[in-house]
Amino acid sequence: VGCLRSGGTFAIREMCGRCACTRQPHELQSACAFRPKATRDEATRDEATRDEATGKTATIPKWVSSSLTYYPSYNIPPQSATPVLVSGYQPHIKSSIEEHSAQESGERVLQTMKWGLVPHWHKACNDLPLLNNCRSDGMMEKVSFRNAVQKGQRCVVIADGYFEWQQQRGNQKQPFFIYFAENGPTAEMTELTSLPTVSHIKQESNSLTDADGPSKPSTPPFTGRLLTMAGLFDAWRPSQSEGSLYTYTVITVDAHPSVNHIHDRMPAILDGEEEVSRWLSPDNATSEVLDLIRPCGTLAWHTVSRAVSNVRNKSSECVLPIDTSKQVSSKQYTLLNWFGRTQKTPNDYPNSEQTLKKPKLI
Repeated sequence: VGCLRSGGTFAIREMCGRCACTRQPHELQSACAFRPKATRDEATRDEATRDEATGKTATIPKWVSSSLTYYPSYNIPPQSATPVLVSGYQPHIKSSIEEHSAQESGERVLQTMKWGLVPHWHKACNDLPLLNNCRSDGMMEKVSFRNAVQKGQRCVVIADGYFEWQQQRGNQKQPFFIYFAENGPTAEMTELTSLPTVSHIKQESNSLTDADGPSKPSTPPFTGRLLTMAGLFDAWRPSQSEGSLYTYTVITVDAHPSVNHIHDRMPAILDGEEEVSRWLSPDNATSEVLDLIRPCGTLAWHTVSRAVSNVRNKSSECVLPIDTSKQVSSKQYTLLNWFGRTQKTPNDYPNSEQTLKKPKLI
């Protein structure tokens, strides 16, 4: 697992340690539309949408209430609040919303949870474990994950893609952005081969980190298929007088041969609607769906700026493809970024970009 250092840098010790999820809640709902098993009557189809590819009716998953707030971001570290898919028949879902809403939610709902599983039995409030990842070869035995496995507390972590760092000569690491091939950057984003203007950066930074809540990024880079990663969740209560905090961990496996030149581990990715449905279904014991926990080879990737290595950098530069031959080192980037705030504009530095407003870390 990784740990958050003072100053906002993140120590990469295990994957998956960073991701991007740039879509607004209603956009995520549309992207997560699914076809339920049971046939719905006409009275419940007002919340359904037509699947253009098949002509069948697809259901929009509901958001369930949560004490956590999801903020779209190009650079999401562990300990952030992000959206996950869970079964609508999980006990905590059925008890948290009205009976008629639970029936309408069907098999699947969206819930905001904190990345970094805290086992339900954990006692100390000021010394929370950082269980960002769960190795597949130990999840059935390790006490931290045993409760979630036994109770079928499975979730699907959704994102546009995740970041991984390739070890290079010396201490340098080259970050990559990895995603489903159907979800590459849009044409508008790939045209941004040179850095935007200062005013554009400021507008974009504010749109993703506003203290009043999320607002739509000025240029959303992804509109295609969401990455769906297998996860486990648990509910932890700091005290009897406080509500439960829902947290999750991403299950990891050995990397597929197509991506093991980047890193030797990868998330367990659920490739397709059938796999997502099997993983979430409470009718399946975890032991019955372990065949889904395997390397995935249907991914695409590209190199990105080392700016993503600092969690304070939230702009679209974190996901844009770059020419590595022109890239500055992490230390050079930090120095250029520091002096550039008062002396230079971003266009003076190839593959670097200023963070003009300190973002709210969640």
